[in-house]
Amino acid sequence: MWETRRAAVLAELGELKEAEEVAEHALDDIRSKAVSDAPDFRRLSQEGWTMLLLRLLKASRPESDTELDHYRDRWERLSAYRCNPWPDLELLEALVKQRRMPVQPKDIVKEFDPGRSSVRYHFKSNFLDEALPAFALLRMLEIGAVPIRAGWVTISRDAVLGAAAWIETFAPLWSIGARLRAGQKESLESALSRPRVAALSNDERAFLFRLSGDGLRRSQREATRGPRVGHAGDAQTELFGEVLSRIAFRMEPGQRREILELGISMYKSAAMRGPMLNDFFRRALFGIETHQLSDVIEQILELPIPGEAGFQVPDAEQWPEPVAHIRVPEARLHLSINRARLAPLIGNLLRVAATGTLEARGRAVWRLAFLYWNHVLNDVESTEFGDVLWSRLDSRSGLPS
Repeated sequence: MWETRRAAVLAELGELKEAEEVAEHALDDIRSKAVSDAPDFRRLSQEGWTMLLLRLLKASRPESDTELDHYRDRWERLSAYRCNPWPDLELLEALVKQRRMPVQPKDIVKEFDPGRSSVRYHFKSNFLDEALPAFALLRMLEIGAVPIRAGWVTISRDAVLGAAAWIETFAPLWSIGARLRAGQKESLESALSRPRVAALSNDERAFLFRLSGDGLRRSQREATRGPRVGHAGDAQTELFGEVLSRIAFRMEPGQRREILELGISMYKSAAMRGPMLNDFFRRALFGIETHQLSDVIEQILELPIPGEAGFQVPDAEQWPEPVAHIRVPEARLHLSINRARLAPLIGNLLRVAATGTLEARGRAVWRLAFLYWNHVLNDVESTEFGDVLWSRLDSRSGLPS
């Protein structure tokens, strides 16, 4: 059964072909050991769960239509011994779906000190009992080696998300993990709201940082291998990116810098949709340490501009401009900027602003304006920027276009 579980892990990692091969070998091994005429319920149960895993893996392939009923006779045989996992799985799904999360009444109590108050939430005495089917469903999927997601195929998605909501009070990390595996960004938005992220312990934040960082790097490596049938790499990239960007404001400076480096890598590889990458940069650059500003800004200014030097993105109009999310305190950036490194970047931006496409020119002007307002451009560069800015005018308004 451990080989079946290994296949399930491979499936959630996107290694569908290898997962199917491992699961097939595991099924053959389980069946080969059932030599007695008397039913071996443990083996029959393991066979049922392994068959369920294989059905999911085959369903993730476009040519699988003729294979999905391959085990129909065997399912009926297993049902006779109550070793078909589908009825138990469907029962727990139904129990979770039919239960509505109770509204938690709360009291706002004013304290002695002016302007201070506390919020008290009240739970029903049987709240944990009502959450038990949710725990049971998630635990059954783990023990039975059932991946919540195999490529583009998900199993019990609505029930898993419902279970994640039920267990959140008692096991917040397990709840977030289930939401991640189910692949629904909207579910993460409520689980990782700013107050909830602020309340996470150091260990919980470190776990999410490590899990999402490793997942994002793996998704990017997978992207370099080219698209694969049934692989959900793009969705995983965005989910891991969402988690990292949401916890960034609570991480240590070095970890925030690491998150930003991942965002820069995603920008260069165009591995995430524009709006989500824009959110990523806005959060990753929020509260960046002052002593890191100069180096960070130089990295941002080095980022390629869509349409220039062969850099292409899916939707240039929605592609983020990270410099828009940088806030420099008291316009003191010029005191620590590396002019030797920045001079060729400024020269290239002036060129793009003068001769680039309308979209590229707009981004170059944005970056140059950022440098101008923070007193980074010298007198010659400022004059040239002004000339370039007014060199192309809108015919109706007479303003720079």
